[in-house]
Amino acid sequence: MKHSKIAYLVVVICALLAFSLSMAIGLKQSIWFDEAYSILVAQQQPSEIIALTAVDTHPPLYYLLLHVWGNIFGWSESAVRSLSALALGGLVVVAAVFAQKLFGWRTAILVAFLIVFSPMLLRYGFEIRMYSVASLIGCLATLVLVYASETTGRRRILLLMSYAVLVAVGTMTLYNLVYVWLAHVAWLLYRHNPLKQSEHKELYVWFGVYISSIILVSPWLPTLFQQISNGALAPISESLTLTNLLSVVTFNSMYQPVWMLGPVISLVALAYFVALGYLLWSGRTIFTRSKSAILPLLYVSVPIVVLTLISILKPLYVERYLSFIAVGYTMVIAVLLAEVWRSPSRKRLLAGGMIFVAMILGVVQLAQVGNYNFQRLQHPEVREAAMFALSRCNEPDTIVLAGDPYVATEFKYYLADSCGLTFYSPYDSLGGGYAPIQAHAKQVKTINPSLDANTVLLAYYGETDIQLAGTVTEEHFWGSLRIDVINVE
Repeated sequence: MKHSKIAYLVVVICALLAFSLSMAIGLKQSIWFDEAYSILVAQQQPSEIIALTAVDTHPPLYYLLLHVWGNIFGWSESAVRSLSALALGGLVVVAAVFAQKLFGWRTAILVAFLIVFSPMLLRYGFEIRMYSVASLIGCLATLVLVYASETTGRRRILLLMSYAVLVAVGTMTLYNLVYVWLAHVAWLLYRHNPLKQSEHKELYVWFGVYISSIILVSPWLPTLFQQISNGALAPISESLTLTNLLSVVTFNSMYQPVWMLGPVISLVALAYFVALGYLLWSGRTIFTRSKSAILPLLYVSVPIVVLTLISILKPLYVERYLSFIAVGYTMVIAVLLAEVWRSPSRKRLLAGGMIFVAMILGVVQLAQVGNYNFQRLQHPEVREAAMFALSRCNEPDTIVLAGDPYVATEFKYYLADSCGLTFYSPYDSLGGGYAPIQAHAKQVKTINPSLDANTVLLAYYGETDIQLAGTVTEEHFWGSLRIDVINVE
């Protein structure tokens, strides 16, 4: 009892550390497009939130949750980031309970400790998006799945109902959690051999549970099918190639894709892969000691395998879309390190040390690059640019003109309404991630618009199609984001 109390205390401390570290890194970052979109949508009424997400590519539940959260705690950066960070803290506790259930307190403590140093989980623990909340729901559903599989009587009925609800809630938070549900199905088929007649009754029970989940989300299914063709932004997904497959590992350790690794870090990555391979080989029997022990491996491998197969037909890989498997990956590492703890040897200790060193480097890397966008190859510096615009837009006859809806959405969070935010887009109707800004900023549809201003602060990335008649008096740069101060003729 004494040891379990200490373990609980360690887990709670780790949860607080994960929350604090993620927030500390996150509050140094600018709110970028995806986050600004989340806030802009969440600030609307529930009916409008549902309407806006219907023309995008994500389900509405996270935005509704953020709507409630923001109305209670406010819309400051710390308030809106804290929702995801709180989900990360909750994930530490749930993952530790899950690990204790399957492997004991030693592994549970290691899981809690390693999540504090998981760069992927820390990264999306401060993102104002659904990824951290989805990770918590996925892990909680997995824990309930295990308990429901090992429980009988009325308590089991309650657990089965809870699982069905969690599957529905998770799906309405992040569609990609369906990969976790497929991992659950794979585990159930492993646990209950469908070739054995005696197992059919149990499989029918679970079939009914999943049908219940589908019924719960069925009102949204027509919208889901419509969303498949939505999305105003340029496609960012890639196929899950060997390079990207290796990047799944390096993102979860050193927080860099393989193609960005420099010479020194490449050597660290190579040592990490060797260490991980050795620990997996030396501890290969751990995951078959019980039918539940294999679940963390399935949690990681099934989503990757399914996504790889889908990528043959349609590229769908973006590192953040697989962030939910990070908790499974961390649990696998914790199980392997717990075995090192139980039966230490020089090779095992060296391999375990290499794993930990790589994760420390990952946290350092995350602290340095923050919310660097690996698709656009840029670090958002929107806050600094918007603060400059805010300091100038209150001057007489001055407006801020965004070169496209993307920039306008990013600036909208930081700029006061008095700045007269205007954006350029030639389209009458904007869909996908651009839909919300159309109702909250003035739009011009020509590249040489007539503006009711003497001074225009033209904000854009790289290049712009806008051609204003006037003189550029100042040029200011924040990475690839720039603002030209133009005296209009």
